[in-house]
Amino acid sequence: MALRNVDLLEQDKPLPRVAELELTLAKELTLLQGYQEVVDTRVAGLLGGVTLAERLGAESVTDELIEHGFITRPLRGNTVQISLPFITTDGEIRRLVAALGPVITALATY
Repeated sequence: MALRNVDLLEQDKPLPRVAELELTLAKELTLLQGYQEVVDTRVAGLLGGVTLAERLGAESVTDELIEHGFITRPLRGNTVQISLPFITTDGEIRRLVAALGPVITALATY
């Protein structure tokens, strides 16, 4: 099974596209830095992290994102982890980040 995955990576050559998607993710997450509740954003490949202010729990944000159709997970350090598959699209990245902003704002008002 693992060797088949390696074969698919060699055959489909998704890594150049992943590099493009990484730039999209970084650009979109940068838009969140204007939110008072966002302390930091980070990107490495198709992994993203949004560190939140202490008054807003990452678990609450990830729970609410499920209601919007996005699966993320909370990490230590009050960070929301975004883990995207290689087959994701620019539009899916934009929709995820577009949902994240209003979720953060809504939960910060409680």
